Amino acid sequence: MEILNNIWVALTTPNQELINIIRIPLILFENYLCFYIFSSVFSIKSSTKQKLLYIFLASLEGILSENFIPSPYNLFVNYILYFIIVLTIFKQNILKTILSVVIPIAIFAFMDFLLLKPFLMIFNITYEQSQIIPLYRLSLLAVVYMCIYLICLIIKHRKIKLILLDEFDTKNKIIIILNFVFGIFAIAL
Repeated sequence: MEILNNIWVALTTPNQELINIIRIPLILFENYLCFYIFSSVFSIKSSTKQKLLYIFLASLEGILSENFIPSPYNLFVNYILYFIIVLTIFKQNILKTILSVVIPIAIFAFMDFLLLKPFLMIFNITYEQSQIIPLYRLSLLAVVYMCIYLICLIIKHRKIKLILLDEFDTKNKIIIILNFVFGIFAIAL
């Protein structure tokens, strides 16, 4: 009985070490969802080896940058390295690669923004408590991930595809890419 009590105390009190440990499998699942989103939206065909390599490298990069690079600099490193990982593994054009990084990030940010306030009100907690108490953190992330997974299923079931206009000339493609890059930096700052 004492073991259960210790587990309950660890889950319901501020415990940053436990959150860091739990975050590792969550990063793996999050990268799987990111892959699922952009591969569905862009109809990217990939082998199992490519999928596993992407999930492994993106997760390793996320874990390392989260633990060794101070925030907010780790966001810039994440975006740049995710771009490089997607570009080298899936061999897509620059615009598709940028969108493959931006679309999942935007969906995750939107869902987190949409669900955070009701979550805080339902549990009558502060934002800080939702980030440092493992039970609240896991509950919030479970709800966010379930909603994103449902979005992925809808995208796949409805066959929603993003068709990039490949008839753009080089000058317009460069303008669009630069707008995306500057937009990401503006949002991150």
